[in-house]
Amino acid sequence: MDSLHIISDGNLEVNYGRQKLSPSSFSSSTKLGVSCLLIKKSNKYILIDTGPGIFNTDENKYLMEYPRQLLVKLNDLNIQPAEINTVILTHFHFDHCGGCINTAGEPIFNNAIHSIQKKEVEYSKDNPEFSKYALPFFNTLNEYGLLKVIDGDILIENSIELISSPGHTAGFQYVKFVINNQNYVFPGDIIPTLWHINNDNIIGIDLYPEALNNAKRKIIEDCINDDGIMIFQHSLRPTMGKLVKKEKRIGFKKYPN
Repeated sequence: MDSLHIISDGNLEVNYGRQKLSPSSFSSSTKLGVSCLLIKKSNKYILIDTGPGIFNTDENKYLMEYPRQLLVKLNDLNIQPAEINTVILTHFHFDHCGGCINTAGEPIFNNAIHSIQKKEVEYSKDNPEFSKYALPFFNTLNEYGLLKVIDGDILIENSIELISSPGHTAGFQYVKFVINNQNYVFPGDIIPTLWHINNDNIIGIDLYPEALNNAKRKIIEDCINDDGIMIFQHSLRPTMGKLVKKEKRIGFKKYPN
């Protein structure tokens, strides 16, 4: 039986230093959940993102509230890291790929092919501020033969789409899939929480804001047209549901009820 599990890897408090939310509002910090998604498809396990693990690129800006939960919760499901067949990395930010490797610098999911977009790798190599924390993950996975660099949209396991969508980062990708005849979309940091459905992303967070907003509109439209379920990666509690188009905004119906 195919299935999915939203797995929390803890909460993350982000200190924006009085970050501008919009032309007229400010915030100094916000608290976000950090979730990964486990899909069981045709007796294979696919993990989308790996959480922050033990890594934090800037402890003055990011505060993990409690230790890593992903491996504990996989164990609760009677799944060991070596049983994961595929890891899909949406991008190279630490709270999405930090859980790839352990303190010894070895891959945690040592039997899994890790897929990342080519544009994300190229940007990581060309930009020192990004490469200082992205390249260790790339180099380790590459050294162990566990890295698959993809260029554009691809389909895996017959019904899981990896869709290239530069915006949040240079090589961001989001995921659409079908489980038991139900359409799902995992937009990641394009639409990180339910709040972002009807509100703009925080200014300065995204590399290419216009591209991200275009992708966001398309994802929302497709989700409604496909009667899909959207999964929010950074909600404080695991959240997914269907979107409903209303006169002035997008409504939400939590799933399951």
